[in-house]
Amino acid sequence: MPNVKAKTVADDHRMYVEEKASKVADAVYEKAEAGGLKLVFSIWNVGETIGVLDRYVLRRFISAEIFRAALSKFILESMKMIRLGQITEARTDENQ
Repeated sequence: MPNVKAKTVADDHRMYVEEKASKVADAVYEKAEAGGLKLVFSIWNVGETIGVLDRYVLRRFISAEIFRAALSKFILESMKMIRLGQITEARTDENQ
């Protein structure tokens, strides 16, 4: 099964806020949920995703209500993928 690494925050947050590449992000998560690939995340991806969503609120691109809904969806989707074994941690130490 191939691993797909979330290379940028843009890739992560698109699933939670409608943008041009949202359909691509949705398709990747759907394929992972079906067992067709495994997502690889690092703590940096998580922090950057939250940071992007926060900046959207500060710049008034989204409301605080949409921010809370997007953050909740991100957390719930991540927990579901972990339970399904379809998300793994990107390791940066020498003992990979």
